[in-house]
Amino acid sequence: MLTAICGGICAGKHEVAKYLIQHHGFLEVHLSNTATTSATEGSAPGTQSPCLDQSTVSGDEKGKYSFAAIDLLLDFVTKRWQERWVMTEIWNESVLERLVRRPFFLLVSINAPANQH
Repeated sequence: MLTAICGGICAGKHEVAKYLIQHHGFLEVHLSNTATTSATEGSAPGTQSPCLDQSTVSGDEKGKYSFAAIDLLLDFVTKRWQERWVMTEIWNESVLERLVRRPFFLLVSINAPANQH
């Protein structure tokens, strides 16, 4: 399952993502802010398509994955659709349109601060 969390600035998106990671075993995926085109559309002729920017596995951390293009992120999570993934970056409508095509995608909107003072 891929869960994307959206909402305004300081709405608590990252707190909800952190909760899912710590208490429900979700893994984080990040999408670059420049990831508005597919991997092949954004490449110059004769160059390789961008690939996984980084994957880090250290200590108790199961992994954080960053992608340069939405197509790369979708290919990655589609192959692992039964695992739990969470992201907080939906940069524009074209990214959202690509995500909602997947039957294992869930969009959660956060509209209020989640911090307790």
